[in-house]
Amino acid sequence: MRKRIVFLTGFISILLFLLSACTILPVKSALKHPKKALNAKEELKRWQSFKMEGIAEVQLKMFTFRKNFVVTKDTEAMRIDVLDSGIFGLGSSNISIYIDSEMNVFGYLGKQYMEIDDLPHELKHIYLWLNNATIEDLSPYLDEILETNSVTRDSTVFKFTNQIRLKEIHSQKHDLKTNIDYDYSENINNIALSYKNTKFCDLKIDKISYNNISVIKP
Repeated sequence: MRKRIVFLTGFISILLFLLSACTILPVKSALKHPKKALNAKEELKRWQSFKMEGIAEVQLKMFTFRKNFVVTKDTEAMRIDVLDSGIFGLGSSNISIYIDSEMNVFGYLGKQYMEIDDLPHELKHIYLWLNNATIEDLSPYLDEILETNSVTRDSTVFKFTNQIRLKEIHSQKHDLKTNIDYDYSENINNIALSYKNTKFCDLKIDKISYNNISVIKP
């Protein structure tokens, strides 16, 4: 049970960490790169509200665990469901994590409530800020992103594609890296999580949508 909770806490932290990287945009570069500036605005919207479905492949020592997952987020809440299916299980019941608009975290194993380790304060601040952020709030970083497709903030490096889609987050302080891959249609198809240059999780995305998203508490 303890390993499951630690994994879920890390999983939530990674997802919230991803949300901090939603494109960051000043006017000079926006005039020089209007298409990229528009793409940045769209990227922000994508990370504020989405539904993501797929398979989480987690490597723990010599074992590999595969579980179906669903992540749903809007500007009021986020919910993570790890589903009981596949050959290797992380538990005997579905696991649900719900995070409300005030960053309160609720965890359930089946219908039974379970304690979740408190998330870092900086992640709470990022999550709450992002839910109400507009492209104007991101303007201090626009020049750097549009010119170099990257930005460094508080020892964390964010890298983007030429279309200003987030492709890498590297937290130098925590030695944690997230790589995001896209298909030919610029849809996310894989999120790889690594610690000290060792990959420990692949989130293989089968389906992602951004319209009419609603989060329901378990």
